[in-house]
Amino acid sequence: VFVTLAEDSEDNVVRAFLHGTPAGAESGSQTFDDARVTVTRADGLTLSLVVNRNEECLRDHPKDATGTCFLAEAALASSLQAGDALELEIVLGDGRTLFGATRIPGSFQIDGLDPSGLDPSGLDPSCRIEPDELMTIRWSRSAGAWAYVNETSIRGLADALGPDGIDARDPLHLFGLSISASDTTIVFPSEF
Repeated sequence: VFVTLAEDSEDNVVRAFLHGTPAGAESGSQTFDDARVTVTRADGLTLSLVVNRNEECLRDHPKDATGTCFLAEAALASSLQAGDALELEIVLGDGRTLFGATRIPGSFQIDGLDPSGLDPSGLDPSCRIEPDELMTIRWSRSAGAWAYVNETSIRGLADALGPDGIDARDPLHLFGLSISASDTTIVFPSEF
């Protein structure tokens, strides 16, 4: 289950992707269309996630992999904010139940980022570094976070590298992981 909070709460997203392989079954052969996925905030706000297209949950997946994507109603997801305590309940079609709980970590700021220079998507269209250069990225601590996942999306590689005969995914998604609450620095691209 992924809860993504955006600068504009209208862009918040709550999604779940259920997948599994029962003993003796073919890899990735199970779906969970009959499951119920519910996220409940401490004050009683309940988000009942509904089955959606797998592409809404996954960018890439193995060719034969299957599973089921669930999304929360956008209007309810927009009510979530940093610091909210959430409980998760997944009831599978056969009655088996999974429970979980978490607290959405506090907000944070990326050091040196001026929000006024961003386009409406929140991306800086002029972000560029020269070949063989590294870029250090720092951010403030987030209350309640015990790790930080850094994500980047690089677009235009296929056009840039294609003339040289290099086949590149476009966009290319890279992830970096800072594995402690105090690790608020990462170096791009070497630590992704």
